[in-house]
Amino acid sequence: MRRRSLFGAVALLLLALGCGVGAWQALQPRTAAFVVPGASQVQVRRASDGARVVSYDFAAPGDGWDTLLDRRLRAARWLPPDFSGAPAQFTIYTYVNMYWFGEIWEQANLQGDSRHARIILHRWLRLRWPPGYSVDF
Repeated sequence: MRRRSLFGAVALLLLALGCGVGAWQALQPRTAAFVVPGASQVQVRRASDGARVVSYDFAAPGDGWDTLLDRRLRAARWLPPDFSGAPAQFTIYTYVNMYWFGEIWEQANLQGDSRHARIILHRWLRLRWPPGYSVDF
């Protein structure tokens, strides 16, 4: 009987630890994924709750930073920009993680020119209940 309760306590501890690690990873910003090889002068700053700005210089020959980042984001299953809407949407990529309690939305707005990247990242949690409630983080 004692062995069974010890096993249950260990299983419960491992479950709690797994939930904690998963929550910690979900809350961490994924800014490194937006820095392409060949970038220099990389800066990441927090603009507000749920918003970060990644900026860097890019002087490598060949494809531009935006083309390299487009390939990387599409390979990671980010939704590409909506070219059917307003021109302001042409540089916005979206990613959604769905959970039982709601969704974590991420948007990346690519700005800059051929030599300088400025990427605005926005993350928020949209809860299923109450409907329409969201929190930037």
